[in-house]
Amino acid sequence: MTKNERKGILIGIAFFSFFVASYINELIKQPLYAFIITFMLLILVFAFVLSGSKPYKRPSRKQRMKFRTLPTGCNNEKDMLKKIKRQKIESLRKMQPFEFEEYVRVLLLLSGFKAAKCTPKTNDGGKDIIAVDSEGKRVFVECKRHNETNKIGRPFIQKFHSALIDGNADYGLFVTTSYFNTNAVKYARDKKIELIDARILADMIEEVNRVDKKKV
Repeated sequence: MTKNERKGILIGIAFFSFFVASYINELIKQPLYAFIITFMLLILVFAFVLSGSKPYKRPSRKQRMKFRTLPTGCNNEKDMLKKIKRQKIESLRKMQPFEFEEYVRVLLLLSGFKAAKCTPKTNDGGKDIIAVDSEGKRVFVECKRHNETNKIGRPFIQKFHSALIDGNADYGLFVTTSYFNTNAVKYARDKKIELIDARILADMIEEVNRVDKKKV
């Protein structure tokens, strides 16, 4: 409690006491009634004073943790960002396959693609999304929602490459929540295929979020 607050309380009590004294003087002919009123007023005054001087109680560690918005176990901003990205990818791995395809479709549009639509659930011709990039090029996209340890191998890339040729696409994007093994990376190196693994996908999501925040 500040000095001015104490001063205000004392002035208030002084005026209140004056009022009480005048009131008791009027009721002097009824001493018992006056005593009861005085006793009740004193209790109220003491209760008010004690409540104003109640010491500050530091919240427990459990209570303070409720207000934390940043991931724990991070030593710096770089570690924090990595952990946030891992959490995002883990949530994508829990999606249904077609739900993940729709997520990637929207992500492409937010990243600057002019158009993007998902192919039918059956007989998709080896691609999950047909898109048009910012330069008007025809792009096929294959989406694989795999766990971290289930890496994409060369056979997947070969099949996708055949779909690009048959569909006369300008290039392709192979998107996964996992990673690509060495053989897959080597095979795609001289092909018109861009490999987007969990790390790159997380960066794409982060970039879209960053642009949205700037717009706001």
